[in-house]
Amino acid sequence: MTKETSLMKVENLLTVKRYYYKGIGVNVRLDYANKTVDIVEWDKRKNDYVPKDFTFTGRTLEYMNGWRLIIQAIDNAVVEAKKELEAVKEKETERFLDYHLALSEALKKEK
Repeated sequence: MTKETSLMKVENLLTVKRYYYKGIGVNVRLDYANKTVDIVEWDKRKNDYVPKDFTFTGRTLEYMNGWRLIIQAIDNAVVEAKKELEAVKEKETERFLDYHLALSEALKKEK
């Protein structure tokens, strides 16, 4: 079963969501403007999501076996994120981009 929970606000046409697969949560950053998907993790020092750095070298067999389920969860998250990106219609994207650009311009004028 897949459960999706929104984690972040939309900023610069990006949003971070967590997709669940068999109890494993995977953070995915969706870029609606560029239609890209990134696997990310929270960095406390940067107070932001950063690309997930995976290391598979020098690991025990037991450790690597645990990754089999994690890789399935990542696969599921990417499939779900792809569906979400594809569901965004071109007109909705244009409207969203226009709104975002207008808001950005208004905020710049206030400074």
